[in-house]
Amino acid sequence: MKKIITIILTIFCTSLFSEVYSFRQCTLLPITDSVGGAIGFKVFSKIEENLKENKWCTYHSNSNLLSTFAKYRENLPTYLKNPEVIKTVAEKLKSGSIIKISMTKEINTIEIELEVLGQNGEDLLFSEKTVLQKDDMDLITSQLTSWLEIYSKIIPYDGIVTGILGDQITIDSGKNYSIKPGQEFVVKRVTSSKTHPLLKKIVEWNTNPIGTGKIFSVSEMQALGQVQVYIEQGKNIKIGDWIRLEALKSTKLTEDEEREGNEFSFGKLGVASAYFTLSATSYSASATTNNRMAGNLLGVDLRAEAWLTRNYFGLFQIAKNLGSVKKASGNPSESRLDASNTSFKFGGGYKFLPLGFFYGPQIDGYLAYSKQTFGIQSASADGYGEVAMKGLVLGLAANLPLNRTYRIQSRAEFMPMASFDDVETTYGSINSENWLQIEFGVKKQQTNNLTLDALIEMTSANATFEGDISSFSYKDTQLKMGASFNY
Repeated sequence: MKKIITIILTIFCTSLFSEVYSFRQCTLLPITDSVGGAIGFKVFSKIEENLKENKWCTYHSNSNLLSTFAKYRENLPTYLKNPEVIKTVAEKLKSGSIIKISMTKEINTIEIELEVLGQNGEDLLFSEKTVLQKDDMDLITSQLTSWLEIYSKIIPYDGIVTGILGDQITIDSGKNYSIKPGQEFVVKRVTSSKTHPLLKKIVEWNTNPIGTGKIFSVSEMQALGQVQVYIEQGKNIKIGDWIRLEALKSTKLTEDEEREGNEFSFGKLGVASAYFTLSATSYSASATTNNRMAGNLLGVDLRAEAWLTRNYFGLFQIAKNLGSVKKASGNPSESRLDASNTSFKFGGGYKFLPLGFFYGPQIDGYLAYSKQTFGIQSASADGYGEVAMKGLVLGLAANLPLNRTYRIQSRAEFMPMASFDDVETTYGSINSENWLQIEFGVKKQQTNNLTLDALIEMTSANATFEGDISSFSYKDTQLKMGASFNY
């Protein structure tokens, strides 16, 4: 504890007055590694150079503090976990985004982790971790740069108010952030933030609009604006309030679309999935005897979900599997039959977010049109022929985080008014039919936009008839392995 107090006092004597520093003011802490700084120093130089050249933040060098940090190199990772140390660095360098990078070298791999902390040393604004198969400097730098680019796009404002004179305000972003005279803006005030219960990082900010105005002057590092409308009478602008810029008229559509996309840090429009499938499938029919054919089928399953708004989505799925089935029970005239099953589905629904943000639990309710064709080779004497079930499907799905890497998901679908399509007129008049599908599995977050998925899907369908063939049933248990990409 004494050493921590010493490093804080050595860096800076804390100000008596607290200032608000923008997330667009950033600094890079010394990079720690497990090999005495041999890798960290080289990576630090490259990342710092990149931060100096970028436009999303104004970089504040910590060169004046490096000699102080060097004295504590041996235990530096421990000191940099202390919120008071981070808070003091932020106050000294006047930065709202404190970038912390750590690396752990193993025999054949290297683990890299990036965190962006707020000025109080406790708010976790962004975090990512991965394992690379080699300690190549360019590969490490590219990964870290990519993460910082993602972070830059989820900063919830374009600038903050740093000065007020009547209705005129000073904003801490200028030409370096592509602000132009004539742009309209909204002033917002933070009311609260939401932290992910497992990831422990802030994923959503709640704000209230205070006023609107227009930019009239822009310099290299700051801009001047005029507040024209106060939304709530008697509520004035304060230093530290957020500024959200509106798009210029000439580029409004493009910039608005881009801003809407940035609301989702893990994707912009939706999610697409592709799976290879292995099925244990059986067909049963009651003709002169109760015959059952079973076997394994291989196939593919393609899915897409499009986010129409934050809560409403559209969905599409097509799947096909092929193979053959053999006699499992009964006394069929054919000992082996070819099988080819096809599924098609499209619809839409509502996404309920219990905690209010996408990284938390998600519960989907949806309605879709579905058609599943059971393409077993024709053998009418045994009660087999190509059939299909179609109709409106009611679906309920849940997606829950276990930790920052793994999520579990489940899905149940029911076709309340199924329609039986006897393609080859093998069966008689229909008495009843039903169709049910259940799915569950796990998703592993591989990169920011990519998950690796393992799922098990179980389908049950049956129908009864009037005539010589009294029933037909289909059961399928399917293993799905693939990936989902947030686009």
